[in-house]
Amino acid sequence: MKGKQNFVFKPEDGDYVVSLKDKKWWWLWLLLLLLPLLLLIPFKKDVTVKTVDAISKTTIPQTDVFFEYVDYQMINFKTMKFFTHDTISLFEVSDTAGMAYYKDIHYTLYSLLLFANKKAEISGTNDCFFGDSLPKFHKLKKGKVFELFMSTRVYNYDFKVVNFENEQPIAGAKVVAIVDVNGEKRTFEGITEPDGTVFFENYPYCGFSVVIGSAYGYYNDTIQTDSRYIYGDLDSNRTLRLRPEKKLIDFFVKDLNTKHVLAGATGNLIIDGQTTQTVQTNINGYGAFAEEVHVLKDFTIQAQKPYYADTTKSDKVDHWVGLPDSAKTLFLRPLTKTLQFRNTDGSHGLPGVKNIIYVNGQPQGQPVYSNSDGYFSVSGVKPSDKISIVASKAGYNTNDFTVKNDLMEDLMNGPQSGRDIPLTKREQPTPPPPPPPPPPPNNDDDPPPPNVKPCEAPQESGGQGVTINTHSIGNSGKFTIYWDMYNVPDQLIVYCGTGKNKKQIFTTKGPVSNGGSAELRCSSGYITVKLIGPEEGTQWKYSMKCN
Repeated sequence: MKGKQNFVFKPEDGDYVVSLKDKKWWWLWLLLLLLPLLLLIPFKKDVTVKTVDAISKTTIPQTDVFFEYVDYQMINFKTMKFFTHDTISLFEVSDTAGMAYYKDIHYTLYSLLLFANKKAEISGTNDCFFGDSLPKFHKLKKGKVFELFMSTRVYNYDFKVVNFENEQPIAGAKVVAIVDVNGEKRTFEGITEPDGTVFFENYPYCGFSVVIGSAYGYYNDTIQTDSRYIYGDLDSNRTLRLRPEKKLIDFFVKDLNTKHVLAGATGNLIIDGQTTQTVQTNINGYGAFAEEVHVLKDFTIQAQKPYYADTTKSDKVDHWVGLPDSAKTLFLRPLTKTLQFRNTDGSHGLPGVKNIIYVNGQPQGQPVYSNSDGYFSVSGVKPSDKISIVASKAGYNTNDFTVKNDLMEDLMNGPQSGRDIPLTKREQPTPPPPPPPPPPPNNDDDPPPPNVKPCEAPQESGGQGVTINTHSIGNSGKFTIYWDMYNVPDQLIVYCGTGKNKKQIFTTKGPVSNGGSAELRCSSGYITVKLIGPEEGTQWKYSMKCN
């Protein structure tokens, strides 16, 4: 049909006129034929991915990077199929700068126009990090680096704190872990449960870990290692073993009544109901146990000594070591005891002997008499008491020196023979020789007193106070004096002459104990002997021999 044509249509009363003009439609058909070919136009681009720590923003090298996108095609000439969508997976390892390069990634105009919002998937992983992202594929521009933020690979760990010596768990211990991941420090803290464990969530698998365990009464323990070595067995890799802090336990022992130190007392250290150490106190009453004890331990010290009641004291080690010495003293109460003695005549018991008992210098009631076997008892004495016994019997010399200021503890610990008190029979004195003629008058000397004693008279004895005797020594001018002061010291002074003109020719130079003798000369026919007994309960004796 060419040119212009008119058509008239008359439905009922209306007229419609349609006019047709001749048009050229070839270009539209050409466009419809070329459009599919345009959608097949191929493109390509380079994509660069950088692996980055999401927290520290530092690069992460040597990471497996996976790039995955969908290739949408109108016609896939390989398979000769229409409207395909194939998943393309690419793989690269990031270099030392954290870069992964993907070259010549292909796509078509069909994908760009119709699937512009479709996303690619980029993921990265290595031993220490992982991460993924879903950017729009067509937004990835050439020359622009896409940063893939990686997260630290983490695990949930439990740590354990135990006693180094016995592997027993320590409850209430503090555990602090500091992990350095690419310069960024992450800190974990916790307190152990009754089983000694503490739980940390999201603990970095990689990094450098410093884990510190601490508890009161223990020395700290530390784990310092690459965090990867923490993964694995709990006992081998994540257990902190704390050494117990230990201290020495010392003590003193004294007599409860006298407050004097007690040497040789036994100290028993009791822990958990068991005696673990035993020591003896020294001369200062001091004792110290050799092995140190954990400061958290409760303990008891039991002090013992013969003739004393046992005493105990309990405490905790860490409190005890800070106390002054006075607070670490155990006082033992002395026990009273009955002790048996024997009066003897040689090797046989001597009955009927009168024994006067002195305890700590004080007489104790009525005298005690020995029985038919020579035995008698002293009761109510304590180990710290000092005892003296004066034994006497008609026809025998008095014995006041065998038991004189002796410590009861020594007598208790000694044999029975050490408590025998021998008496010797008294010898009848020989008549004294006739007195020598009086010496020629000496105008320089005072006349002798009327109660002059001979030189070799029976021995003189006495006790506390001052005793003065005058003896005649004849014309020889020489004599020897013998003395015995026993245990309590007394003083002896010898003068030549009498009265105010007498001259000192000998002295013991103060109070002395035990016996001695001296050979002396005096031009006068008389000497004056002076004995000074300063202490209560003292006893002395002396005798002389003249030429």
